[in-house]
Parts: sequence; C-alpha cells; structure tokens
Amino acid sequence: MVAGLFHGFQLPNDGPTLSSLCYADDVLFIGKWSDQNVVTLIRLLRWLGLVTGLKINNKKCKLFGIGVQEEEVARLASKLNCEAGALPFLYLGVPIGANMKRAKFWELVVSRVGARLSKWKARHLSFAGRLTLAKSVLGSIPSYYMSLFLAPKVINNKIDRIRRDFVWGITDAKKKFRWVRWESMLRSKKSGGLGVGRLSDFNLALLTKWWWRFRMNPNQLWARVIGSIHNFNYADQIIPVSKSFPGVWKDIGSMAQELSKRGIDVKHNLVVNNGSWKWRTCSDDSFSVKQVRSDLEDSMRPDLGCLAGFEWSSWAPPKANLLLWRATLGKIASRSVYLIEASLCLMSLVLGAASVMKIPTIFSLIVFGQEAFSGMCFRG
Repeated sequence: MVAGLFHGFQLPNDGPTLSSLCYADDVLFIGKWSDQNVVTLIRLLRWLGLVTGLKINNKKCKLFGIGVQEEEVARLASKLNCEAGALPFLYLGVPIGANMKRAKFWELVVSRVGARLSKWKARHLSFAGRLTLAKSVLGSIPSYYMSLFLAPKVINNKIDRIRRDFVWGITDAKKKFRWVRWESMLRSKKSGGLGVGRLSDFNLALLTKWWWRFRMNPNQLWARVIGSIHNFNYADQIIPVSKSFPGVWKDIGSMAQELSKRGIDVKHNLVVNNGSWKWRTCSDDSFSVKQVRSDLEDSMRPDLGCLAGFEWSSWAPPKANLLLWRATLGKIASRSVYLIEASLCLMSLVLGAASVMKIPTIFSLIVFGQEAFSGMCFRG
C-alpha cells in the first residue's frame, strides 16, 4: 500500500489516508472504488497465503460500497468471490449505517437486558439480590451502545420498566405492590435513594467522556479522522462538530446542548489543569463518568420520597440495610402501621444503647418479633 498498489481513501483537510484497519483477527480494507483496487486486493491476499500459509476464507468476507449501486457492488463481489454486503450491518457489535435514533435498532439491547433480568431469577432472589443484579446490568449490557449513541427516550423507558418489575418481583402471572417510587430508587445513596442509577444520566456521561478523550489524545488515528472530517480549528473549539455530517459524532457533539438543559456548561467544566484535561469537579486530574452522573443528579430538584442523611452500614447484610431504609420511610408490608412505628422505636433504642448490634439485631426483631415489638413499645 505504501508502494501505491492499493489506493486508500484520502480524508479532506490534510487528513490521514485510510487503507486498512485491524482488530484482533479482523481486517477492514478501505479504498477507492475501482476494478484495479479489487484486483490488487485479490493479489495481496493470495501473496499473504503463500508467504504465511494462512488461507483467506472468502465466504466469510463481504464487500460494501458507499454511494455505489447494488449491481456494481454485486459485480465486484463476484470477482472477489465473496458476499455483497448492504447497509446497515454489524461490525464488532456496533451497527454501521443505521439510524440509531430509531427504536428498532435498540431492540437487541432491550432483549439482552430482559434475558439477564428474567422472571424466573426474580423468584429465587431476595429484594437485595434483585436490586444488586439490576445495578450490575446497567453497568454492563447497555454501556457499549450508550457510549456511542444517544438512546431514544422510549428505549430508556423500556429498560427501566424491565429493571423496575424485576426489582419488585413483578411477573405477568403475579402482580405486586411497588412500595417506593422508581424515581426515588434511582437516586444515589448520598441523596437518600438506592443508587440504581438513571439510564439517561449514564448515557450523557459516557458520551461526554469522548470530549475529554479527544483533547487528551489528539494525535491518535480516530481523533485525526474526526478532526479532518469536521475541519477542526484549535482556536475556538473543544471538539469539532459539523452539523452537515450525521452520525455518531454528531450525537457526541450535542452533549453541550443536552447538559446545558440540566444547568451544566461543558466548556466551563472541561478544563486544563497541570497540562492535562480534566472534569472540574473530579478530585484527580482525569475524567470520571461517575462524577458527571453525580453532577447531573445534583442539578435536579430534591426528591421528597428519598431518605436524605440515611447511613448505610458497611458491615451489615444488604437486606438488613434495605429493610431499615424502607422501614424508616414507612414502606414495608405490615398489617398495622403501628408495627412500623414500633420497629422504628426499637431501632432507635438499639442504635442508642448498643451500636454493635445495629442492623442485624433490628432485622431479626422486625421479621420474627412482631409481638415483642408491640409489647416493648406499647405496654407500660
């Protein structure tokens, strides 16, 4: 390719020339659409096989044409003895050429979340176990897509509905009462919630991180490609964004507007410190998705359904912490409201008299000591 046998694609504004991209055992050739390039590629792959003994499986290869008629793509694909591809398609798990503002392209993510938070698992887990699994799913399955695309609101609602029903053990055959508002449970623990996490905030924080990556790594190939396509000018831009080019980077560039709706100015918060770019509120000289999510939550109004100032015990079982949290809010299943008041009365006595007992003692007494509660708090 250096010798000029295969002609790659020259990007505008003195950008780099792209000819091939490699990831693990996957190779992507990029070049001008011509018969000569196809013949050269055939010879290069044949030489590779003769030198290394590795034979290319043409049946697993595909040829894609951008701005080329389907008949022309099929003609050259027959020369390469491979399949003619069409947009959109998946590459390394990412949809290429798809309009990700349409909900149908997110159904794969929704189905994976639904499979992980299946109904049968809810029957065999406690409330604390279901809550922990719902949190882990947020940080694993949708994160790949949400780090590249701005998720439609309807998709966030679908995933939240799956998580909410799973946490409360709701199935098609069995309906249960939801004791606490889902919006309150999404709030962080420092705000008095359960720290489940808002999908929209997670999405915005992941996309905002690309602003920091671009400024920290301006000489990497992907950053040079973005800069040449969007005509980057260092004088008055943090990142280059051209509205005439739709796609992934346009969504990333819209983070300035999205965060400004929440009262956060990206240009004010993304600053240079000791020669390195960082998010202003981060404790170290870097960027933290967690900190951006925290800033987004702080910009919201206080939730009256949360328990501000609640102290979570690090050594107590999670189910004990959660039961105490719900009992303090008065959101536990009980035949009488007096049981809740009695349990809180005993909690204050136990916490004040013997701090070493704390949550485990409270938990056991709430579950097994209904009569003891009534006797201790209401009988003189």
